[in-house]
Amino acid sequence: MPTPFFGRERELSWLRSMFDQAAARGSDGKFGGPRMAVVLAETGYGKSRLVQELYRQLTEDPMWDPPERDYWPAAFGDIGAQLRVNPDMKGHIAKGPPRFLWIGARWQPVDDKQRNVDMRTALPDLCSEFGVHVSILERNKDMWTAALAKAKQAGKQAPSELLSQAADAAMPLGGLLLRLAGAAKDALRERKDRSRSHDEESEAKVQDIVDELMEKCEGAFEGRAATPAVFWLDDAQWIDPQTLKWLARLWHRATDRRWPVLVVATHWEREWRELRRKPEAERAATLCGFEGQPGVSLLELGKADEAALRACMLQQLPGLTALQQAQLIAKASGNFLSMVENLGDLRNEPMNFVDCDITKALAPEGEDFVASFESDRQKRVEQRFKALEPKVRNLLGWSSRLGVRFLHRVVTEFAAKVASTPDANDLLDWCVDPGVILGAPSKLTREFRDKAFHYVAERHFAAYG
Repeated sequence: MPTPFFGRERELSWLRSMFDQAAARGSDGKFGGPRMAVVLAETGYGKSRLVQELYRQLTEDPMWDPPERDYWPAAFGDIGAQLRVNPDMKGHIAKGPPRFLWIGARWQPVDDKQRNVDMRTALPDLCSEFGVHVSILERNKDMWTAALAKAKQAGKQAPSELLSQAADAAMPLGGLLLRLAGAAKDALRERKDRSRSHDEESEAKVQDIVDELMEKCEGAFEGRAATPAVFWLDDAQWIDPQTLKWLARLWHRATDRRWPVLVVATHWEREWRELRRKPEAERAATLCGFEGQPGVSLLELGKADEAALRACMLQQLPGLTALQQAQLIAKASGNFLSMVENLGDLRNEPMNFVDCDITKALAPEGEDFVASFESDRQKRVEQRFKALEPKVRNLLGWSSRLGVRFLHRVVTEFAAKVASTPDANDLLDWCVDPGVILGAPSKLTREFRDKAFHYVAERHFAAYG
């Protein structure tokens, strides 16, 4: 169900100010230059939700996405979509070119036993997302150019503001398309001429992606029609070395040329403190190495306050008594995700409520149920998993063997053919909402919202799989 933004207004204002600083032009006509916002908090405190709210704010601001352009869709409104880092552009028809770009990538926990960990880079995801917008520009450039020509024909009859807007629309993202066309030809010619070993080819492939990504950045952020951008690096405690090298290159170039770029990295607080304790040379080769540089700021998210948790709770369960509200707030222990999960458990069984109506107060059975909740997050995850139906536990156990993120079709087909569970698809969807165990980052994939659920599912598979 839709989940409005609760609390964190001060933090959102801070994040928005970072974007405004990067995107504002000075008296010399140049942008403010890059900014990096590092948001530190533990799982469930609202890091990702905060960044998604920045997206919503920008897309509802007529300066950055005016109605006559409507380039950006609303994408982060419900529980299932909260694992997305990029809006879903499919099915959305842009009326004009973007005034800002949003490019995101997420990392997943790395199994220490997994091979080729260093090759699990997010660079292809970043490059691919950039490509989505390039293709949109390609499809629409003739139509947008025609709109400019029409505005020019109006000549002096057109207000200067309209002509200014039309000129802005004429060159979306500057010379990006032309630059990329030439770069692609050069890269293809170079690849045909080289012969390498497997390891050399793997390294060269990564370098090709870095070069391509930097080429796109050059086209987007240089020139009169440069476009401000947000790069969102989510769960960056697992960031890979290749992406870190690209980020250092981007930061150096953006600082030198004052590109209008905001990098937002969301990161676990405990892991960040561990990085700080490393020797200086080792720390410099991590994301923590950016700390202290001009334009880099850190924000540590504390526990959610009671008012925000209460607003979140009453949005879903408006009939709770004051005593029941206090009990649920105590069980959440300042964690937004724990609150949402607990509310999902209550909503799943109408008998928890007076007259089996979830808009009313909790019945005695519901109060007893809440009293049984563990307030420690790890213990609560284990408790919730044990309370699931056996076939749901099995589905999650099989899913865990495919990784934190998996193609749900693989699991559902296996369940139907091998385990005689034809309703597996519905059960996995239940795990998204109201179960709040999985997220749905796309139509094809499901993902464990918290690594704690992934690990407990793996243990279940090891014992019973």
